[in-house]
Amino acid sequence: MTGRWLRKPEGDTAVVFVHGILSSAEKCWRHDNGTYWPDLLTREKGFENLGVYVFTYRSDIFSGSYRLGDAIDSLKEHLRLDEVTKSTRIIFVCHSMGGIVVRQFLLVQQAELLEQNILIGLFLVASPSLGSNYANWLSLLAKAVGNAQADALRFHQNNAWLNDLDKNFINLKETGKLQINGKELIEDNFLSRGTFFNLFAKIWRKQIVEYFSGARYFPDSYKVPYSDHETIAKPSNNEAVQHRLLCRFIHDILAQVPIAQGAEDAQDYEAEPPLLKTLDFPGEAVEVGEQAALLGKDIFFTGPEGSGKTTALNAFLSKSAELGKKTVLFNLLEYRGELQGGSDLWLGIGESIYDKFKGNPRLEAPGDIEQPRELTRYLFDKVLRIIYPLVIAFDEVGCLRHKPVEVPFYTMIRVWRERDNNLYSEQTRLRIGLCGLERLQEFPVDDEDDKGSRSIHVEDIRVSRKDP
Repeated sequence: MTGRWLRKPEGDTAVVFVHGILSSAEKCWRHDNGTYWPDLLTREKGFENLGVYVFTYRSDIFSGSYRLGDAIDSLKEHLRLDEVTKSTRIIFVCHSMGGIVVRQFLLVQQAELLEQNILIGLFLVASPSLGSNYANWLSLLAKAVGNAQADALRFHQNNAWLNDLDKNFINLKETGKLQINGKELIEDNFLSRGTFFNLFAKIWRKQIVEYFSGARYFPDSYKVPYSDHETIAKPSNNEAVQHRLLCRFIHDILAQVPIAQGAEDAQDYEAEPPLLKTLDFPGEAVEVGEQAALLGKDIFFTGPEGSGKTTALNAFLSKSAELGKKTVLFNLLEYRGELQGGSDLWLGIGESIYDKFKGNPRLEAPGDIEQPRELTRYLFDKVLRIIYPLVIAFDEVGCLRHKPVEVPFYTMIRVWRERDNNLYSEQTRLRIGLCGLERLQEFPVDDEDDKGSRSIHVEDIRVSRKDP
């Protein structure tokens, strides 16, 4: 599992090659005459500033329990380590299962990609977006050798993982929040030469990836004449049609300007605001808190001292727990020293979440957290994958006022809300409670365009739906 630069970018665009199952970065892209597609791209005139990166993950028949999720994690970490995500345009060239790996990567990392304003190109080469009938044939063999990847490629209505990926990726693409441009190439023939799949090809005499599965997401798909599942990823020279189509696709991406997140008209963001409650006397606190939990929305409490805000927040958490949700409460007064800046607040929150649920053997410790972004990654990449629905509540948030952590904290809360909306279309996994806002209608968040901070309405932390 590794990644390497054939050439680092001198501009703002990188092309990432991701191979498929039972292959490697070396075998997948190399023609019998020695032509290597990633290297061919580096020699293309007009692309001298283009970065070209090749990623390899374990995909052999004896890969055992090395699942697609492990490949996705490897891709994520290598793109960070090798600074691929510093590019403002990333074009993924994906063969076969590589397209599934990258599409799930986009879903998992969409909040970070949005935050960094990255434009995505997706050049899918015979990628089985809905699975492959050949994987159905191979399921018995895959089980015999313990290959988890082949089982995930099955074309079947009971393949919940792949079906969910298909649905969630369509939702991501159609919202338009993350700029995704794509092109799909389809194979023409069944396999015609010695290969692991050849026996099945002779019997079935169909493409490994059929049209309905390989032309799923983007207009103007193209069937490469005389190609099969292997040769479609191995252009013989720079005149090969798949290489020419890739070059045109890259030119089209380079002509686009990444749209800054939030530049779209606000009414295009279909969402509901959180529940806003101003408490005037303690007698209503328990009822208000319980109603908030039953509504299944984020809740922000404000009111004068002694009005029952904390009581309402505790009632919100108690009722949420009765409804089967996990809960974590933070009293920010306990972090007085950490509110002056540094990493202690973010690490403390991460460690408290871990301490609450460390009885779950699959939960990883938070590690070194120094920024809100790292805390967000831990929460979404580790915790919410296995512990949900989760309610996180913060009491005494008024003590953040005029402290160095105030703007990063509220910015983090907004990112949490947006990321949960984007990742989980079926069920909200995260609910947020804030108690003690001094001003209910507005609070500060980062605004890089203004190179400072501004106040936005609290409704900008949005909720796209209620829990079912």
